[in-house]
Amino acid sequence: MQDLLTLTYAVGGIAAAAFHVPQWLRLWRTPALVAGISPWSWLGWFGISLNSLAYALLVNHDRALIAMSVLTIVCQAVMLSLMARAHAKVRTAQRAATDDPAASLGAAVP
Repeated sequence: MQDLLTLTYAVGGIAAAAFHVPQWLRLWRTPALVAGISPWSWLGWFGISLNSLAYALLVNHDRALIAMSVLTIVCQAVMLSLMARAHAKVRTAQRAATDDPAASLGAAVP
């Protein structure tokens, strides 16, 4: 029974990692979506995951928990990196719009 639970835990962790991919792709393709994503939530989850990894490494020594913690941390780090990239792209676009004198006149400038 324990082996079955370990297997389902691993499969669930891999599936959870795969569920990050659609979010990454949307954020990569449409950086403006970052406005609707809380960086504090992702940073909080990242911190909790680091704590889980520390627990797994130092207290529990469970290889499955260590592997899933590392996988989760990698996924969260990718998300945080994509969020930082998206914020930078949005800021750059906003600066370009305010620096362009035609932008304040509208798109149709003869």
